[in-house]
Amino acid sequence: NIGVPKLLVLHLRRFKSNVSKKIETQVLLSRDIFVDSQRYTIEAVCVHSGGLDIGHYLSYVWNSGKQQWFNISDTISSQSQFEDVYRNSSSYIAFYTLNTSGIS
Repeated sequence: NIGVPKLLVLHLRRFKSNVSKKIETQVLLSRDIFVDSQRYTIEAVCVHSGGLDIGHYLSYVWNSGKQQWFNISDTISSQSQFEDVYRNSSSYIAFYTLNTSGIS
């Protein structure tokens, strides 16, 4: 028995299989998702902006101690809101953790 995984990583397909075109479809991320009656809460999102030839990666990260989202880009970090994460059309990888407290 493996048990319930504590980390759930969702990798969103952003490139066609022949890598000739980037998929720009907006995916709206939920704060919480349920898998087999287990609740997972989003903790971080990796974003790829740009195209096939040039681009930039940044991340949105939840700081549970400060109860605040942060946008991290290279050496710069700034406060952010969940709406920035939710509405971002370039989300690439989403990280969810098992919510055992029952509180999001």
